[in-house]
Amino acid sequence: MHRDALGIMQMVGSVSLLFSSFSWAVGSVLSRKWQMKVDPLVATGWEMLFAGLGHSVLVLLTGQAHRAVFNRRGVMAVLYLVVFGSWIGYTAYIWLLKHVPTPKVATYAYVNPIVAVFMGWIVLHERFDHFMLAGSIVIVAAVALVTTAKVHSGEEPSAAGEGLPELESEV
Repeated sequence: MHRDALGIMQMVGSVSLLFSSFSWAVGSVLSRKWQMKVDPLVATGWEMLFAGLGHSVLVLLTGQAHRAVFNRRGVMAVLYLVVFGSWIGYTAYIWLLKHVPTPKVATYAYVNPIVAVFMGWIVLHERFDHFMLAGSIVIVAAVALVTTAKVHSGEEPSAAGEGLPELESEV
């Protein structure tokens, strides 16, 4: 593969990740406003089915199918992601979006990498150093601050001037 082609693939991958993250964030925020007539879990199942089919077609069209390697460890990893990442994780996410303010639900994006790092350390005996520990502590503290913060509804105070700070006059 040419050096230029590798750069293009990295750019395509980067743009794809940014677009995916942006789409996920917009969908999470708008999900409170849009009421579907289909159960969210059924809709999610269809989305995952079509995403899987779409990716399969993309793999075949780009000639990357030969790079797939199926071994016990890889299949177990995919099964783990299907059960815990998709079925359990996404079901919990949908439930939380209906019952918890969106900014608090969004903290999953910070907690997931920590869970992945600790699972890799415990299950696969991957390296875990003091930088990872420090980063994990900072992330957990930030998530704790977000989840314990009071969410303001944005409503106007009921009585005129109620709830507004008094300003000192220098006249």
